[in-house]
This record gives sequence, C-alpha cells and structure tokens, in this order.
Amino acid sequence: MVTIDASSLDDMAYNFHYHGDSTIGLEDLEKRGWATKEHIFAIMQQVGNYIAMWEDTLEDMENLRIQLKEKEMRE
Repeated sequence: MVTIDASSLDDMAYNFHYHGDSTIGLEDLEKRGWATKEHIFAIMQQVGNYIAMWEDTLEDMENLRIQLKEKEMRE
C-alpha cells in the first residue's frame, strides 16, 4: 500500500493550482517519487477525502450561518 504525505500533497496542490496557474505533470510526480499507478491512485483517493471534508465543512458553515441569522432575529 502506498501512502502520500498529506503536507507534501497540500504543498504540491497549493503551488500548482492555488498559488500558481499550472497543471501537475508526470515529471512533477517523478521528482517526488510518486510517478506510479499506485501513487496516483493514492493521491486521487486522498483528494477525494479532502473534497468530502471541505464539503462537510461548507455544509457546517451554512448551517451555522442560518443558526446565527435565526439567533439575531430572536434578539
């Protein structure tokens, strides 16, 4: 089983997609020793988990926004 260091994955995604305006290439994965099918699958799985985490967080914030609005209306 292949594991990907979460902070390294965050760093790569941030540098290529948030801070920069480029795409991740095979050579970028090779530099990190991640240029295998197993590593790519592990990255995809971890990214899917991140997306689910952020979707849950977004839903939590929406619920809290509604609660705050209701609280303000009661006061």
